[in-house]
Amino acid sequence: MMTKNFFLIFNLLFLSSTYLFSQPLISNVHSFPETRIGEFEKIELRFKLNEYENNYDDEIIKVDAEFISPANKIYHVSGFYFVDYKKFEDFDCGLDVPCEKLKVTEQKYNWIVRFTPNETGTWYYQITAKDKEGQTIYPLNQRKSFICISSNHTGFITKNNSRYLKKGDDPVFFTGVNIAWYKRSSYNKIPVKEAGTNDYKRYIRLLSKNNGNFMRLWINHPAGIAIVGKEWTTGQMHSFNNYNQKDAWQLDQIIAEADKNNVFVVLSLLHQNTFVNSYGVNNWDKNNAFNKKTNGNRNEGINSPFKIFYDEHAIKKTKNLIRYIIARWGYATNIISWELWNEVEQIEKIWLKSGFSVPEDYYKNVFRWHNDMAKYIRSTDPYGHLISTSSPNKFSDMGELFPNVWYNMDLTISHDYQYINNLNDFKRFESHLLNRANGFMNEIGLQGKPYMSQEWGITPGNQFSRNDPKGYEYHNCLWSSCMAGSFGAIAIWEWDQYVLKQHLFSHLKPVSVFMNSIVAQLDGTTRGYKTQMNGLSVFYATTSPENIFIGWCQDDNYDFSRVKDSKYVKNLKSAKPKPSGKKNWIKLPVNKNKQSYTVKWYDTQSAKMVKEEIVRSKGHKIKFVMPQSLRTSTFGDGAFIIQAGTTRSQQADTTTEEKPTSGKTSKRIKL
Repeated sequence: MMTKNFFLIFNLLFLSSTYLFSQPLISNVHSFPETRIGEFEKIELRFKLNEYENNYDDEIIKVDAEFISPANKIYHVSGFYFVDYKKFEDFDCGLDVPCEKLKVTEQKYNWIVRFTPNETGTWYYQITAKDKEGQTIYPLNQRKSFICISSNHTGFITKNNSRYLKKGDDPVFFTGVNIAWYKRSSYNKIPVKEAGTNDYKRYIRLLSKNNGNFMRLWINHPAGIAIVGKEWTTGQMHSFNNYNQKDAWQLDQIIAEADKNNVFVVLSLLHQNTFVNSYGVNNWDKNNAFNKKTNGNRNEGINSPFKIFYDEHAIKKTKNLIRYIIARWGYATNIISWELWNEVEQIEKIWLKSGFSVPEDYYKNVFRWHNDMAKYIRSTDPYGHLISTSSPNKFSDMGELFPNVWYNMDLTISHDYQYINNLNDFKRFESHLLNRANGFMNEIGLQGKPYMSQEWGITPGNQFSRNDPKGYEYHNCLWSSCMAGSFGAIAIWEWDQYVLKQHLFSHLKPVSVFMNSIVAQLDGTTRGYKTQMNGLSVFYATTSPENIFIGWCQDDNYDFSRVKDSKYVKNLKSAKPKPSGKKNWIKLPVNKNKQSYTVKWYDTQSAKMVKEEIVRSKGHKIKFVMPQSLRTSTFGDGAFIIQAGTTRSQQADTTTEEKPTSGKTSKRIKL
């Protein structure tokens, strides 16, 4: 009898211990910082948890934390599995920036919860880990706490109105470049040496030095940061059960460095490059984590790139990936948006060229996928980051077939290129940008969505340095795009072989200084126009009613489409164009008569004000004069701000530099 009871008790204890140890075991919990944190700064809860076959599948192991604010608001934040790295060394690898070697550090923790508190006072939190056997709550009986104190940090990026964005309560206008990946010793041979965070930090500091505050970064792209897919330094395939922790650590450093330098980031989550065999690399066949035939991918996944949009398991894996991305980087107040796709239309465009047909209902599936993912992100992201995607419109290549996937996005984004193989065929890019902006802003369903051109360039890319080494057209399009009512200036694509190589980051500074001095006064009615008179092209944006104008004006003889093949664009010294006219006055329509307006002119190379005058409206127009010194400047241009009313100091002296001359005006051109 004793023997039977002994074995019964032993079996019960064994089964009980097995059950307990198969549940999540949370241990070694530490908070960084420990007790006090600044408002809108990051707090990390690091802890140990038992390992699972797949630490990234929320049906196998799911970790969440609940935070309760001083005002009793509840926030739910996902935790994430991680492996900690540190930089082992920087070394010369033949590039113009050092390459880096990383190594895994001692793993005191393997899970993190990151959170950004938005209220001062005492916060309380609790962590829950759940697997198929049960759940563990830490702490079980009494919540942990920390104190949030005031800081100089501001909040997340949201819409200020239907045209512009803000960070916290501060409106912000974006100027910057794409930095999709970092430099490597090779882009087609594995293994490679990589500049990694060294390259990104270089660009971030160049942006900051020149008042640039925008960059767009691709993730899940084999040639750069790739949470899933082929790791080019080792050739290892990272699938959906072994995310690339080295690249994730690098992205941690990049986002932190950007935040330190007041640079804001668009994270582009998925890319057509990874789903096609093109661009000189067979990414779909060799490097894509979704492809079941990819070496090292355990024969799990899809057998067609088109299935990414409708295969049930692919959609689940995508959501798990997005959940991880939000958990790891959603804390960051300098993230502008989650961009679902880069040029999603290119998938079928490239495969069609290879003779493949598009599946039935493909476009409906793409549309449904975007709506589904946007809904999922909004239910998962406690911080409410903006959501965007990159896709054509009806005027773009493939746009007539492609559905408008922006309807359920927060932002409208375009990519804008012009071919320059034949310089004589180069058309005015500035007008195209204004057309594009107004086309989106006037489209039903998109009228209340802020718009920006987040890729801009001249193709082929190698034509940049050859035909425009000083950034002449880059300068023009930076300024003109600001006058379209967009929330940022054009973001150039050729960040390395052009902007860096030709030392053109300085073009960003005056644009940023000018626009960020006025963006707080621009509202959701702001719209762009173009008018021409007296040999001048004027791109301007105004509110409704017209109480404030911002504008950029250039002499027509200085337009890049005219000087593109001259010596002047090569050196900005000899063969300088002559102004196309002697009359410098401009007329713009306004809503009131006999109203005083303050007109200020600015140098586009320094953003310094060079002239101020007071004018009065007559016949529902205001007439003002462009300084001759600007019309004959390096780019033959100037920027202006016009505001209704005058200040006391201005009323004392309303003398202008130049007396307006008579002449006829043209009608405003709506584009």
